[in-house]
Amino acid sequence: MKLIVGLGNPGKEYKETKHNAGFMAVDLFIDNNNLGKFTENKKLKSEILKSREIIVAKPTTFMNLSGDAVSLIKQYYKIDIKDIIIIYDDLDIEMGEVKSGIFKSSAGHNGIKSIIEKLGGSEFMRIRIGIKNDEMKNIPSEDIVLQKFMNSEIEKINLALQEAVKKIESLL
Repeated sequence: MKLIVGLGNPGKEYKETKHNAGFMAVDLFIDNNNLGKFTENKKLKSEILKSREIIVAKPTTFMNLSGDAVSLIKQYYKIDIKDIIIIYDDLDIEMGEVKSGIFKSSAGHNGIKSIIEKLGGSEFMRIRIGIKNDEMKNIPSEDIVLQKFMNSEIEKINLALQEAVKKIESLL
């Protein structure tokens, strides 16, 4: 059983913000593969979609508390940490680029920091979607991640989301 988790913030006001790139990627993955619809599971603090040998989740906690939801899902479905794939935005990667791998630290990403704390390790796969835009270098990072994508970024982020989906599919 594999657990695929897209990170983001719940609520309509955050729907198309940069911090929700993880949500956007898993939504695209589900749409491309006709897997169905999410169902909210309050006990697991997530929207969940279970299909065959995969579970796709979007935590209903805020980004900085993502570890709460991921750890509940991991425990409930008895998933090994090595079978978890986390997809999220990364301000250290150029807009439109996608990187994947297993990394030791959170690199300052509070959602990942929360997951590492709650799981007690960092041996899960990550798919990082770049949201860095040099036009915003003088804006605090907490403001950048809560902004919607600018028109000039839409094409790049759409290509990045498609690349993230390909990476998910190759990992499965």
